[in-house]
Amino acid sequence: MSGETTPGKASILTCPRIAVTLKRVGLNRFDVSDDPEGPAHAEAVRLRHAFPAGLMADVEAALQIIPGGRALAPSSDDIGPVRVMGQSVHIPYRIYYHEPDEEHILTLTGTQKILLSCLYSRHHDGYVRERHLHRLFPSTDPWVPPFIFQLVGEYVIEIVDQILARVETLKGIDSYSEFSEDNEAFLALTRQRVVSYWFCYNRDEYLSLRDYPGFRVMNALVGWHGKEGKRVLKRRT
Repeated sequence: MSGETTPGKASILTCPRIAVTLKRVGLNRFDVSDDPEGPAHAEAVRLRHAFPAGLMADVEAALQIIPGGRALAPSSDDIGPVRVMGQSVHIPYRIYYHEPDEEHILTLTGTQKILLSCLYSRHHDGYVRERHLHRLFPSTDPWVPPFIFQLVGEYVIEIVDQILARVETLKGIDSYSEFSEDNEAFLALTRQRVVSYWFCYNRDEYLSLRDYPGFRVMNALVGWHGKEGKRVLKRRT
């Protein structure tokens, strides 16, 4: 599995200047109460916006255990237009923080652990994303589906396979169908990503789009309504 999510591009770790910034800077925790004009405060605000406002107390608790020795700020681009619980949220495409120690994670409540793993499912390292994905599977919380769907629309096929293996369980969770009702634009974007990654990188292994794990997950959870995908299916079946 690749640590970076863009095939054909070198990992940011190969850049010497950026690699230097990945070293810890002496902070023990993510400082959520920093100078309002400072970068740490801006990063905390960015991460808070990934969730509905009613979760802020739990989000704050999760942010407190993120190690302060961070590399880069969360990416400025979002995964797409997303609404959760009637609110627009802004989920960063990537984060670059070190993982908290397990002893610190154990201090969190169940909800706080889920929130933390949602954030780390956006990590630049694919192994970290996969590790935190497993912590999200049992959740029925309404803020989890966009993080799962985003992973379906990315290129790391091992992660998509893990989601496919649990798709029958996910189908029984109401929050996925409820999410789909308010997020057709995001789901359309995810379908386009699925088609693109299959077409560019996986056609040798999966001759038909219908067999591609990303298609199978999307079709099972929310149906397949993508026009481009339908055209591909018609050509190949």
